[in-house]
Amino acid sequence: YADPNATAIAHLKNAVTLAPDSSMSYTVLDSAYYRTNDIPAATEAYETAMSLIDSPDVGDYEFLITLYLNSQRYDDVREKSMEALDLYPDETSFVQYLADSYLQTGDTDKAVELIRELIAKDPDNAQYHLVLGTQLYQSVDEMTDEFGAKLAQIYDLGQAARSLRGAEKAQAEADIEALQAEADALEAEVNSLTDLSIEEIQAASDLDPQNPSIYNILGIIYQNRSALWFDKRNNTSDYDLADEYDATARELLQLSRQSYEKAVEFDPENRDYWRSLFQVYTTLGMTEEAEMALQKAEG
Repeated sequence: YADPNATAIAHLKNAVTLAPDSSMSYTVLDSAYYRTNDIPAATEAYETAMSLIDSPDVGDYEFLITLYLNSQRYDDVREKSMEALDLYPDETSFVQYLADSYLQTGDTDKAVELIRELIAKDPDNAQYHLVLGTQLYQSVDEMTDEFGAKLAQIYDLGQAARSLRGAEKAQAEADIEALQAEADALEAEVNSLTDLSIEEIQAASDLDPQNPSIYNILGIIYQNRSALWFDKRNNTSDYDLADEYDATARELLQLSRQSYEKAVEFDPENRDYWRSLFQVYTTLGMTEEAEMALQKAEG
């Protein structure tokens, strides 16, 4: 049997040859290419469609930029996002695309600088602060995972070193010291970026105090930060330090609880928010509250 997508593409290529000024034909051709996962051809077709549209709307720009992102064409992402922002300055999705393009190429500083420039022009725009805070925090996730892995390595090496002697023990201790230095540097960077992220997201909540998604993001950040301290607790053999780490983790979890409670206050039908609250209540030993949150989460 003939491939229906290939047949459709052949017919559509004939159609655009006969009607080269039809943006609709190129849009449909783009969809056909996209279904076959031929992203370069889909992108070319949609670029032509965009050139034929008198006034491309937000969705047109978003779709083309997404195609560029899929192809890792980050310069094109930036160019088209700036063009879209000139036409639609209130659409923060284009700010996110710009920031993403810089983050994907490892230029976090440029992403942050860009959004800070937009904030300087419009300091009361809550969405700009939210985008900046969210972008800052995205770079924290991988570092947090790496930090947790290093803590586990340090703990395992420490346990193994107890049975070693002489040169082997000295080597293990040197390895632990090197890993600890790397972990300390990672933790400092994670804390710095997380602090900046929280600062921006709280600024967003001050400007838009009834936006549940802002409080949800804060809840996630505090919950993840708490998990980092629980990791530290679980990977130390010092009981006093373990108690300190546990106390810090629970303080942060209380901040997470308060943020999630704000989120459900403004969006009580959101099951994901209730699910997050259930997790936090359970960890904090708040049994009755956890049961109530679970009921809400399950509807």
